Amino acid sequence: MALQNGQNFRNYETLAGVAAFVHAAEQGGFAAAGRILGLSGSAVGKAVGRLEARLGVRLLNRTTRKVTLTGPGAEFFRRARNILAELDEAEQVLAEQGGAPRGRLKVSLPHNIGQLLVPRLAEFARRFPDVALDVQLEDRLVDMVGEAIDVALRTGELTDSSLIASRIGPQHFVICGTPDYFRRMPQPETPNDLAVHRGVSFRVPTTGQIYPWSFCGEFAGAMATDSVTFNNSDGVLAAIRSGIGIGQLPVILARSCIARGDLVAVLTDYMVSRGSVWIAWPSNRYRSLAQRAFVDFIRQQLPDTVFEPIGKP
Repeated sequence: MALQNGQNFRNYETLAGVAAFVHAAEQGGFAAAGRILGLSGSAVGKAVGRLEARLGVRLLNRTTRKVTLTGPGAEFFRRARNILAELDEAEQVLAEQGGAPRGRLKVSLPHNIGQLLVPRLAEFARRFPDVALDVQLEDRLVDMVGEAIDVALRTGELTDSSLIASRIGPQHFVICGTPDYFRRMPQPETPNDLAVHRGVSFRVPTTGQIYPWSFCGEFAGAMATDSVTFNNSDGVLAAIRSGIGIGQLPVILARSCIARGDLVAVLTDYMVSRGSVWIAWPSNRYRSLAQRAFVDFIRQQLPDTVFEPIGKP
């Protein structure tokens, strides 16, 4: 049955309202959503208001500083975001018939790997100028399907059955401190010597637990006395480099600092690998040319040598 002109307009207006609502919810405000959509914050707010009137339910709570989802809004948001992702995917399939990667690619990187990769993204942009990267740097475990993430690098062990993942390499760690710190404090010879040292720790954002230092056998669980704790590896690295104490870093983040002499590795004979580094993508989503190009690029930028453990200097 053919749609009447009025119904066509209402369907278009509803879709525009859905896009405004999803972006406002994701960004936490109408102005931020407007910057993405190329609209004023007022226009986004009015579009969401018309959608709420049409549905007969309030989707967002408004304050002068931000917007938050209501109960019904949270359920509608989950479904609406998936619908928009499906539309984007359909458009992507058609656009790629010309054979070149294009479109927006939403990527999630942990801070430690991000520090290594972000400076190299200019090369990806040069190779694939029609791909717009939307990069999230965070150490929490993102919901790739629910948050419409196209590609993510993850560390540890993967248990999410909704993802397809490919192992990039083992995850090794190293205990280190600054040369100045070790001029003031003796270098530990075994993990038992850590009791006199000030430690910099990493708190896992998703669990709130302190991440253990990766010692072998009888020394498992040994750590220095906490001095300061961070919920991302950028903070851990900055604190160690400040000389406040010693701490554990992924070798992928620490290697260049140790090579330059900014940090000194200790207790390397007692370290064991813990988990792996993975590149993952949702199993229920079409793999675009842009997605495949980014996965191949990551593999080129993270060769096996990046993951080798650090031995004694």
